[in-house]
Amino acid sequence: MTWVPQYVFCHWVGAQILGTPDQSLAFEMSWEWIEHGLLPVWKPLLLGCLVVGTVVAAIGYFGLSLIWHYTLVMKYHERKRVGSEKKSAIVKK
Repeated sequence: MTWVPQYVFCHWVGAQILGTPDQSLAFEMSWEWIEHGLLPVWKPLLLGCLVVGTVVAAIGYFGLSLIWHYTLVMKYHERKRVGSEKKSAIVKK
């Protein structure tokens, strides 16, 4: 259920980049369809998969890096706050 929309979107992205017109794709599970039916769509599909995969990978990488950095900064500030509270409690005694 998720692969078909992904491949359709990748084909659309590749067709937009290459400037090829949209083509209806009548899928048929046969060797003849693979030989003749896949021929007009393989270039936009391959290019779209490459572009979409690269963009999604970059977003995931930088998004997780930002989340990781934010988590480390928040833990540092929490540790600093707890440490200063302990110091003030020792000084008051």
